[in-house]
Amino acid sequence: MHMRLRRGRHLIAAGAFAISMSLLVAACSSSGSAAHSGGGGASSTATGSSGSAGGSTSGSGLTQSQKNELTKKIEAARQQVQWKPPGPAIDVSSLKGKTIFAVVASQSDPFQKQLADGIREGAEAAGLKANIVDPGNSTPQLVQNLDAAVSQRVAAIVLGTTNPETIAKSLKAAKAAGIPVIASINGDATYLPDDQKRDMNILANSSYCFTCAGQVLADQMILKTNGNLHAAYLQIPGGYPYSVDQLNGLKKEIATYCPGTCTVDVSTLTVDNLVQSVTTAAQKAARNPKINLVYPDAEFQISLALPAIKSAGAADRIWLAGTNGNLAPLQSMAAGEKIIDVGNPTVWDGWGAVDAALRALTHGDVPLEEAPYRLFDESNIKSLDLKADAGTWYGPADFRAEFKKLWGVGS
Repeated sequence: MHMRLRRGRHLIAAGAFAISMSLLVAACSSSGSAAHSGGGGASSTATGSSGSAGGSTSGSGLTQSQKNELTKKIEAARQQVQWKPPGPAIDVSSLKGKTIFAVVASQSDPFQKQLADGIREGAEAAGLKANIVDPGNSTPQLVQNLDAAVSQRVAAIVLGTTNPETIAKSLKAAKAAGIPVIASINGDATYLPDDQKRDMNILANSSYCFTCAGQVLADQMILKTNGNLHAAYLQIPGGYPYSVDQLNGLKKEIATYCPGTCTVDVSTLTVDNLVQSVTTAAQKAARNPKINLVYPDAEFQISLALPAIKSAGAADRIWLAGTNGNLAPLQSMAAGEKIIDVGNPTVWDGWGAVDAALRALTHGDVPLEEAPYRLFDESNIKSLDLKADAGTWYGPADFRAEFKKLWGVGS
């Protein structure tokens, strides 16, 4: 997230959300690399033009077959997640005492803090040290931190929600020093073409499927509206992978199920005054009687959009969608607000990044590290204990214990 906009690169300042766009990454651009550009407040409308699975092209709504298919997909996304080992067991005993250097900006943000906690937990569980820095919004500071890590010959580098393309020179220096680099939550796990990964020594991206999140949220709303979804997608400019992926997932389902009756209006936000820009975009959406979904590309924006929608008297018509599963929107959902959310266990992502680093350091294959996701909505929100560790919201899978087994440490 960089402009490194971290996957949630948002900061909270002076009693309001003062958003910081730092080296971002939050995301994933596996499915689309084209940036969506536009001036502050500019918007464009995208409507699916081709559809498979018998997509609705008139105002008649979904077919029963489509409803059944969507219901099945949504129900599957609601289920508790299962543990799936990323690879075979490895021996990490030779790595004891070595240091994993990690960059996680804006750790005052809950999402970022959970990622940092996961990296620290995983490294220490494996017998390594974790040196985690927060460069704030400063790319020069980030470069300085990375160059220092390279000079200190750390064992591995983890880029937490950081766009590697903005710091390519430092990463190439790490490659020259033989230091493996792991990206974390930089969009879909398949983010970056292989040749770029090799050039910057990025061996894996421990993340989850943001494209899938956009698809699941679209499926839910297409079903709720009987094939008449009209979404306003609020997008931070810059072509950040996670945002592009989410939007691509949304558009893909529209093209599949309702290309002639569903629409997406993309509002490009203004970074210099992001708080006001989100509020203005939400107010604009609320004034449009067709809009029934507001989908901010970074979940912290929900707390800004919701009051604007309420003040416009559109809360009964408009749903809000989020991607991350952070506490605040889930609390609002539990209180009865019209919110749907596809969350990912962020601490798990942190452990996954450490697992990838350990596999690189033991000269094993570094597999695709993709954490699971779960749909939270009115059907399952009451089953969650929102006061408990966020990892418990996803089910009983004990990923900490499972990773330790793979590494041959602990019990």
